[in-house]
Amino acid sequence: MNVNKEEKFLNKKDILIYVISILVCIIALIIATTVQFMGKDVSNKIFGMNKTEKISEETQIKLEKEFENMFKNDFQGNISNKNKIVEEKEFVYTDFEKKENISEEYNIDINIPRINIKSEIIDKYNQKISTDFKEEFKKVFSNKNNQILYFVEYKSFVEDNVLTLIIRTSIKEGSKAQQVSIDTYNYDFVNDKEVSIFDMISKLNYDKEEIQTIIKDKISEEEKNSKALKELGYNVFVRDSNNEMYLIENTKCFYILNNKLYIIYPYGNNTLTSTIDIVII
Repeated sequence: MNVNKEEKFLNKKDILIYVISILVCIIALIIATTVQFMGKDVSNKIFGMNKTEKISEETQIKLEKEFENMFKNDFQGNISNKNKIVEEKEFVYTDFEKKENISEEYNIDINIPRINIKSEIIDKYNQKISTDFKEEFKKVFSNKNNQILYFVEYKSFVEDNVLTLIIRTSIKEGSKAQQVSIDTYNYDFVNDKEVSIFDMISKLNYDKEEIQTIIKDKISEEEKNSKALKELGYNVFVRDSNNEMYLIENTKCFYILNNKLYIIYPYGNNTLTSTIDIVII
């Protein structure tokens, strides 16, 4: 009798192991099928499997080139259930534009965007954009003795219920170095809130510490390259990888596009340079 009870117990245990093994196999099969037929990005969102990793050098170069050519002064995407300020216009449109080229005086191509959504957050964005442009415009044209090149362009799009606006400004006065600055605005139009970089990290299921390591590695590599060029006599911008500006919590320019996080360090925002570092994850 005791032997039969033990055999019965062992059979139940074996059955449980078999059931668990079958469930694991089924789950693995579902994940593999999803990756194959729906793509890696979709499966990552469904199963939360995203691994924070540095993209290949080839992909980095390709995406940086796409970034360079993306500024078409337009808006792409759909937004629902949000009231426009001006009904007949897009959710982001060119509010002021001026293009003029006067030989030996100035060459300007200015496109100032406006976000067309009724929201206190958007009002703050639009006020900042307008104020920054007016101040920059006055500063650039206060000295008419130098030939001036002045360009303002933007790109706006929607991804995962976030409206992103990126503005790039390029200024060159006479023999001075070119200065390129970039500003990004990220607005969650479903919850009517500003999107932080931590919100974006969470959206992609990324690990903060791994991202910080990727940033550190990228900037350290650029620092090493710039110092080498400086020693050879080239006039280049030299990074300081220990600067606190590279901490995630201090990062100001960022956005998500095609399920990738772009972290941008536009040194021209504070210094007379056109140098930009882009970390894409």
